[in-house]
Amino acid sequence: MNRRNFLKASGVADTVPLLAAQATPEAAAPGRIDLKCATIVVRSGDLPNAERPAATVLVEEIEARCDIKLAVSTNWPADGPAIAVSSVPRTAGDEKRPEGFHLHVEQRGSAPVVWIVGADARGALFGAGRLLRELNWSRGDLWLDAPLDVATAPAYPIRGHQLGYRAQANSYDAWDIAQFEKYIRELTFFGINSIEGIPFQDERPTPVMKVGRREMNKAIGQICHRYGLDYWLWLPAEFDLKDASQRKKLLDQCEQLFWDVPWPQYSSPAAIRETIRPTWCCRSSKTSAAACCRSIRRRGSGSRCSGSTRSRST
Repeated sequence: MNRRNFLKASGVADTVPLLAAQATPEAAAPGRIDLKCATIVVRSGDLPNAERPAATVLVEEIEARCDIKLAVSTNWPADGPAIAVSSVPRTAGDEKRPEGFHLHVEQRGSAPVVWIVGADARGALFGAGRLLRELNWSRGDLWLDAPLDVATAPAYPIRGHQLGYRAQANSYDAWDIAQFEKYIRELTFFGINSIEGIPFQDERPTPVMKVGRREMNKAIGQICHRYGLDYWLWLPAEFDLKDASQRKKLLDQCEQLFWDVPWPQYSSPAAIRETIRPTWCCRSSKTSAAACCRSIRRRGSGSRCSGSTRSRST
């Protein structure tokens, strides 16, 4: 899939300057919306994952680039511009397709409101990512060119990335937890909704690893949970399944990880283990990950067809 088609699949095609491209006030269009004093308005109450970090993403990414820290509130400002983030469609023109969003500008009295209206929680987060890539900025200044009215949704339901904290990657093993979070966060700017982890395969330690594999596997799962992303694991059976000690070792590793990582759709880590155990214990010889996956799917675990166990954060 080429880059343009990938962006279309992520619901972010035809974007104008990327967040990393610094602008100047002189380059702004005549319909300039000044946002350096904007308030980010969010819904009150217990927000779902994905929508919850959307405002934080806007605040932190904007501050990092132009030294402006926008205020966040559940109330409308008395005056001045606002950026409103919601996962509840308001009008007939708002995007209703899953994980889509409607990004547009309205007037509220004399002040503009930039609306990020997600069709759901993920849509709100992806809309925040699109706004970041629409903004113009310089140190001490922040603005948006008007008019702006974008309603879009992903073309494909699964848009994921495999990440493995292991020697074989030749790059990820040198990252710390903050770098993994930054990388995963920036993937959401382009509509990524899932991460596949490789928790155990290739157990060689490397001198550049900042933390142990268990700690990093736990952190990646928790990051995905916070951002409302699907998280699944690639767990190939790379040994003869007649080997009871190897089988027990892998099942014990799995159970430990399942205690570490949030899995909202399962009642307990033991429930996940009981889903996977028959797959690896009922066969008398070495099998492929795909065969394991087919067995797991028949047992109703909700796993993705890649020899994996899957968590969906909500």
